Order: sequence, then structure tokens, then C-alpha cells
Amino acid sequence: MAGVAALSCASPFAYAGSEKVLNIYNWAEYIGEDTIKNFEAETGYDIIVPSSDFGRLMIDGGKVQKLDRKKLTNWGNLNPAVMKQMAKLDPNNQYMVPWLGGSVSVGYNVDKVKLALGAMPIPANPFELVFNPKYTSKLKSCGISMLDSASDVFPSALIYINRPAFSNKATDYNDASVMLQSVRKDIKLFSYNGYISDLSAGNLCVALGYGSDFNNARQQAKIAGNGVKIEAPLPPNGMQFGFESMMIPVDAPHAENALLWINYILRPQVQAEITNRVMFTSPNLAARKYINPDVLANKIAFPPDDYLSSKAQFYALRDNATRRLMTRMFTKFKSGL
Repeated sequence: MAGVAALSCASPFAYAGSEKVLNIYNWAEYIGEDTIKNFEAETGYDIIVPSSDFGRLMIDGGKVQKLDRKKLTNWGNLNPAVMKQMAKLDPNNQYMVPWLGGSVSVGYNVDKVKLALGAMPIPANPFELVFNPKYTSKLKSCGISMLDSASDVFPSALIYINRPAFSNKATDYNDASVMLQSVRKDIKLFSYNGYISDLSAGNLCVALGYGSDFNNARQQAKIAGNGVKIEAPLPPNGMQFGFESMMIPVDAPHAENALLWINYILRPQVQAEITNRVMFTSPNLAARKYINPDVLANKIAFPPDDYLSSKAQFYALRDNATRRLMTRMFTKFKSGL
């Protein structure tokens, strides 16, 4: 999903004028080419865009202000199924407006995987391809990539072993760590986004990555005309899913402009233009008729609402002890020790 990561990984956008100013702190490469230019044509522009779990921490810390929903006339364009999940971290949806989001799952080169597995069929659960030694021992011959992110690998590993994705139990992480160590020798590389081009070029056969990135890889392969076929099926037992959210700091100097920006982003055509460029999940239901069909067809990025409600495990808070434990275990996993 965008990278599902701490706010400190974001990149700042700052726009200045005399009085019409809006300062945005958002993720790199997470906006349409013309979004800002078109907004500037209408108004001037203080917004931060953390992942929703970090947004909850900001709410608890009194760092953000409640939204004036009366000024967000495009609020009704948001998907009710998404907002119901968002309300678990932001009760009554008072502070957060989802920007874009996505999942963590598995994408693979169909032909290379079939060749490597031989007589073994491709499993229905794609997590088997990266977490089960029965498969990884064969797929290592054509290359397996794992996300270089503890906060993304562990939720997927926990789901695979039938534990809550955002568990705060040390025993769950111990069990997930044992499973991860069993496949470590078969992992070719750890990558945050390089797997996109490697997968599209046929240099990898499997990657644990961000669902929308597999759309990008598929597009790159199509443009290259290299015949690489990439699949990213919905994991039947669920996957990590979440959104980054627009929030207004409590001390925002241009809060009215921030509301104008949020309402602008909630326009269907604006959201669609962003989604068509970056291929991450739009929370805007009304935008779907403007989103390219091949982008919308990626069920990892746009799962059915019943899947979102029943199987997708949305961002949740981990306590500090759990975050430290997870980081130590991931470092050990990467080192192969």
C-alpha cells in the first residue's frame, strides 16, 4: 500500500504564497501529475498524511483537529465499507480522511512459477509461495523477493499462521519468526520497491509486496512487450490492508485551505487521476467510473466490499514493546542468523 510505514518515511510537499498557503506532508510519488497544479488554479493552499495507525497516535496525543464535515461536501463519495473499517481507529470518522491505500500480498510470474514447481500446482493461497518451504525450496531457483519492512512482513506472516495481523502477543511473533526462519535460505533479496522492475523483467518469479505494485509491474511488462504474465490473487484467508489519511494538525496555520484541499481530493475525477497514475487503492466509490479498467481489475488493490469487511485485516495499533520485538526479530531474520 504505499508503503505501509511510519510517517518519517514520507516526503514533504510545501507550497507557499502570500496568504493562500497549504503545507502538505505526504508520501513520495503518491499524487497525480496535475493534482497540485489544478488545485492551485482554483485556490491557494496544512495537511499531514500518515498511515491510519499512526494517525490514531496523533489523535491520542492531541496533535490533530476534528474535521468540519459541513465543509466537506464531497464526503459522500467515500466508500462506506472503507469508512466502517477506518472508524475502528477513528470513531465516527472525526479526524481522518483516507487518501489512498493498499494491501500486502504476493505477486508472481506465472510461467516461471509453473516451470519451477513442475508437477506441483500453484497453491490457492499465494502466501504459500513465500512462507512454505515446500514451495520456496523450488522457487528459489528463479528468485524470491521479500519486503524490506518488519511492519509489513510480520502481519502477512501472522495471517499465514492464523494469528491476528497486528497481534500484541510475543508468542505470536515467536511463532511467526520460526516460520520465517524456515524459508530464509530461499529468499534472494529484500526490497522495498525494486522488486517491481525485477518482476516485470522476469528477474524474479515471486515477491511479497504491495498489492498495487503488482499493477505497476504488470504495466511495465506490457509496455516492454516481453510476454511476462504477472498474477496477484486474493489470499483466501485475508491480507493486511490499510489507508494513509489526510489529517489537519491542531496548529495548522491555514486550516480553511486544508479543508478546501481535502474536499478537492474527494472529487471523483481528481481521485481517479491520482489512482490511474500511482495505481494504489482509492477509497472514493464515486471515482471508480473514471478509473482505468485495468487498474480497477486488480482485486488485490480493489477487493470486493465483502472481502474488505470480513477478511482484510486493517491497520491496528501495536504497543511499543511489540514494535521493538518485531524489529529485533526482523533484523535477525534478514541476517539469517
